Amino acid sequence: MGKSAVLYARVSTESQATDDKTSLAEQLLALRRYADANGYDAVDEIAEEMSGRKQDTEGLERIRDLADSGKVEAVLVHKWNRLARTVARFESFMLEMKLAGVDVVSLDGQSNATATGRMFNRMMAVFSEYQRDDLVATMRQGKIGRARIRGKVVPGRYAPYGFVYDKGTGNYRVDESRMVHVRRAFRMVGNEGTTLRAVKTAFQKEDVPTPGGGRYWHPGTIREMICNDVYRAHGRGELERLVEAGNLSPEVLAGLERDQRYGIAWYNRTRWERTPDGEKAVRVTPNKQGDWIAVPVPDAGVPREWVDAARAATKDNVRASRADQRSWELKGILFCPCGCRMVPYNSRRGGKRYHYYACGRYRREGPAACEHRKNWPADSLEGAARRYVFGLLRDPEVLRRQVRQSLEDEIAALRNPESKIRAWAGRLAEVDRVRLAYQRQQAEGLMTLEELRAHLRDLDGRKAEAERELDALRDVRRRVDELRTYSDLVDGYLRDLPHLLHGRDEAVREHTHTEEHEEREREARAEGRLPLYPLSPGVLRERTPEEVEGLRLGRERERAERYRAMYTNLGLRIVAHEDGALELTWQAGEGVSQVCVSPRCTARATIS
Repeated sequence: MGKSAVLYARVSTESQATDDKTSLAEQLLALRRYADANGYDAVDEIAEEMSGRKQDTEGLERIRDLADSGKVEAVLVHKWNRLARTVARFESFMLEMKLAGVDVVSLDGQSNATATGRMFNRMMAVFSEYQRDDLVATMRQGKIGRARIRGKVVPGRYAPYGFVYDKGTGNYRVDESRMVHVRRAFRMVGNEGTTLRAVKTAFQKEDVPTPGGGRYWHPGTIREMICNDVYRAHGRGELERLVEAGNLSPEVLAGLERDQRYGIAWYNRTRWERTPDGEKAVRVTPNKQGDWIAVPVPDAGVPREWVDAARAATKDNVRASRADQRSWELKGILFCPCGCRMVPYNSRRGGKRYHYYACGRYRREGPAACEHRKNWPADSLEGAARRYVFGLLRDPEVLRRQVRQSLEDEIAALRNPESKIRAWAGRLAEVDRVRLAYQRQQAEGLMTLEELRAHLRDLDGRKAEAERELDALRDVRRRVDELRTYSDLVDGYLRDLPHLLHGRDEAVREHTHTEEHEEREREARAEGRLPLYPLSPGVLRERTPEEVEGLRLGRERERAERYRAMYTNLGLRIVAHEDGALELTWQAGEGVSQVCVSPRCTARATIS
């Protein structure tokens, strides 16, 4: 019986996944043939579409689990760059497999059992990383050249509303079927003084198509449209000033009609980069204004005065706060029967303030978006939820089960970092060994001092990355150790629960210190006595109504934060039905859910 092996195939994109030369199917077919010819027993096949810069893909995590459990003895891949696109990621994975006693075999590589084979495989990983970085840099330079030198638009996923991208000219052209709505929006805001929300409402009533093909417009979309320079006509003088500022090349300007006006599509205003861990998150870095590239596009036909007036009318717009100096305990966990979260809503009648929760979709899009139009009084709804949860917590075992289940889930999500820590520690030790070998070679005259310095600079970068990874993994290990101690704190939390959930009102008076009081306090403490203060009209100060109100609001916010933390810990979710019933669901661990309704209805419990 041969070695047990897992076959791993990966492509970066969907288009690559269907390419005959690099498809997942082709990779797996070649791996099966190799396994059959070399005596491997394929116990699992893993194929995924994921960037090679991502370290902890689902497929690689499955391989790590199989290796840790001893279910496989080898990993077969089509090429080394299927495992990782960076040298650090490649060597980290190889060390993890080595520590687990698992061989890694690539159809385009050599055996890792020899020094020559390991050197060749590392060189393949270095070349793969260089190839990808060089490709990204080349594509970026090509896009910059396209925009700056040729004056062509760099197409994105979507063209600005009212334009379509013309592949023949490499520029936008006006789509009159949509541009008429753009002109109307500028006229309403800039010429007629209409609000952004009123424009949104008018467009929705008339079923004007949205930029993304959705059903509802958003005021922010119209605001972005108003601020976009593709709709603002620029004359010859303005274009010449862009040339002087370095944003527009003279060659592009020379190719434009002198008596025509043009909008401006900006390129290179910001730089988008993936984070070092290769996740989807990106870093957005603003570029200097001198690096911006202006690409002239056809005039949208919006009068210049409408554009300037619309920008002036919206430049100071600020979203109104829904808080109204109130803490909303159920924000984020309260839902409408339509599935949308409920949002705070304030009303003023007769000089009084009234606070409600209402469906966010109904408030945002109007009656056509949601048929559940009930506004829930915030105080009564929060009180009902609070009473239910307090009753739930009368049984301490409920909270114990919930906390323990939450801890187990979080620990499982973090995974055991020990194997990764050992791998990166081995990587760090290897860097030190290579450094010493380079220094010996230079001492023996086998390399020049400049070559040694170049190698050491590379090693310093690899060492810094390994140290960063180790620090992050040690933080994970500390977090796991911390979580394992939490279950011992549950009983203490239960004892302190009444104190934590109930705050006392602030006193209307406060004690004020004078220099005489401070001197008495120092003397008393020096003699080991408690300081005593005589009460007198000068010692007590009456707090102003504003101060008392501020203290009350502060206490209310603290109390609401405690309630929210407790609701989150329980995994509470509330659905407010229009007939007055509240459906409260919480996750108690082990797949058990309990459901209750408001006191208006008969309480019930179900097990899922």
